[in-house]
Amino acid sequence: MIVAAVAGIVGAVVLFASGYLFGASRGAAARRQLREQLIGQSGLARAREELAHHRAGEDDALRADLRRVLAPLVERERLTDELARIDQNSRRRDLTELLDQIAERGRFSSITLNDEDGWPLATNTDVTDLERLTATASVLQLLVDRLGPPLHPAPSAIVVHDSSNRSTLSRLFTINRQRFTLTADATGTQLGPTTLDPALSSIAAALNFGRDGAEAPASGE
Repeated sequence: MIVAAVAGIVGAVVLFASGYLFGASRGAAARRQLREQLIGQSGLARAREELAHHRAGEDDALRADLRRVLAPLVERERLTDELARIDQNSRRRDLTELLDQIAERGRFSSITLNDEDGWPLATNTDVTDLERLTATASVLQLLVDRLGPPLHPAPSAIVVHDSSNRSTLSRLFTINRQRFTLTADATGTQLGPTTLDPALSSIAAALNFGRDGAEAPASGE
């Protein structure tokens, strides 16, 4: 009887112990699985955060690239807008005053107006290196004489860019069949062949009023 009772108690203890161990094993596995899930979720969150940061960096780089590509176009639009604001109806006898205004609005270092023989008629007040500007205008006049009508369309502008990042633009136009050149330079700005076009009407008005009080529109060669 005592032996049977002891055996029963031992069996119960063994059964309880095995159940406890089985439950503890399952609990450990569940905790391990939960920990792995938490680690996985944390890693996913970090991955998402890194991806978002990477995308933000790509967006910033893309915006910077777009600004860099569009900068010359934006600057040209600004120049066109500024030069178009010059009062074309004003009767300016002082060409220097007019060229000063064009230089200021266009942010040109120097600007000169030359006749068809290459002689300077007027410059802005702070002009520098006039000889280089006049030489550029003379090259344009030479191109018109050599490569112009009747065999070829007449050149109307020339842009020279040098190693100091300075651009020089010479624009040819006519008034009453007489040729003139308007030549300007700027550093760090990409001048196009039509950059000075909005200022030509003001120049034509000043030239005509200065001579006989009449106006004639400026036109490209």
